[in-house]
Amino acid sequence: ALMLIDINRFKDINDLYGVKSGDTVLREFANILKNIADREECLLFRLSGDEFVVLNKDSQDTYCKSIAQEIITTIKEKNFELDYNNQEIHIYLNITIGYAYETSHMLEKAN
Repeated sequence: ALMLIDINRFKDINDLYGVKSGDTVLREFANILKNIADREECLLFRLSGDEFVVLNKDSQDTYCKSIAQEIITTIKEKNFELDYNNQEIHIYLNITIGYAYETSHMLEKAN
């Protein structure tokens, strides 16, 4: 199964608070994904600036949905705290997740 995760409007963070703040958010976001991916035996990759890919050998729809929901719930509850110009800034992220998977039935047809 392949999962693509995008941080919505991430450019706004860089534009408003600077690239250093954006990098801090990206590192914290990646750590959250890494914790979930490690626990679920997934592989995690950064695709580009604010896009990440999660690969997993389990291709069941319910499994993909459960990982996606865990990521969404964790991110919704996370308050990203930044120090910007000696002010404490709180950022909440909104993300989009898409996934694709193949069932064993589909794999059999392909062979």
